[in-house]
Amino acid sequence: MKTVVTIINGGLSVLSAFANGHGASVAIDLPMKITMRESGESNYRFKELISIIQERYNISTPPQIEIVSMIPQGMGLKSSSAMVSGVLLSLNKIFKIFQSEQQIAVESSHISKLLKISFTGAFDDNCTCIFGGLCYTDNNEKILLKRSLVEEKVVIIIPGNHERSSFDIGKTDFSKYMVEFNDVEEMVVKGKFLEAMKANGEIFMDILGRDSYTMESIEKTHPLICGQSGKGPAIFAVFDNEDEAMRACENLKRLNLSPIKTHFTNKPAKTEEIYEG
Repeated sequence: MKTVVTIINGGLSVLSAFANGHGASVAIDLPMKITMRESGESNYRFKELISIIQERYNISTPPQIEIVSMIPQGMGLKSSSAMVSGVLLSLNKIFKIFQSEQQIAVESSHISKLLKISFTGAFDDNCTCIFGGLCYTDNNEKILLKRSLVEEKVVIIIPGNHERSSFDIGKTDFSKYMVEFNDVEEMVVKGKFLEAMKANGEIFMDILGRDSYTMESIEKTHPLICGQSGKGPAIFAVFDNEDEAMRACENLKRLNLSPIKTHFTNKPAKTEEIYEG
């Protein structure tokens, strides 16, 4: 019986695709490990996903799925995209269903919509989790417009204290914010992705409200830049070096916040077959 392990990372929002279907996100080194066996019992929470997989890809025996994740769920850190994309990467290693990893990113969008864990399908986030680096996409046409390598600067994440789904803002009239989103997209095109991340988060803080205490606390640590990851609630801060980030973490802990220190990453997802004794 084949056993496959996929290691895939989460990410941060750079340009949210709600307005015109163009999106971008950047990978961060928060890994999720997905172990898949050709058959076996899985946790109940994967029941619907396994059922969709079996029906959609004509797999007679349900595969077994186990997941261990460092990515906080429901915080805007791409845990859902990592999970669905990672499962399909593992599935493909065993059953040879797809022709390319970009096809897997497209399929992940369809599965995410079927599972009702993403309003848009999050094609940009799927690409980022699979390929690493910064991915800029046309989510309507499912085209990866550009993948860019990024400087692997240190990032501190404050996850937030409540989960938030893309369905929470699905009824928002984003046409009111088209000018702002166009400005963010122009920053992405010009390679100013840090500025785009901050501006993108500002739009959602205007819509959904802001965590003023956390934002003010993290601003006092003097990062290069900080803001909210898309719709949030996670807040990020980028630092030049480890020492500055470590001092910031200690200060934030004294304020009863729970910082996670990580960094941007260009590492793509990795899938390999293992042999269990």
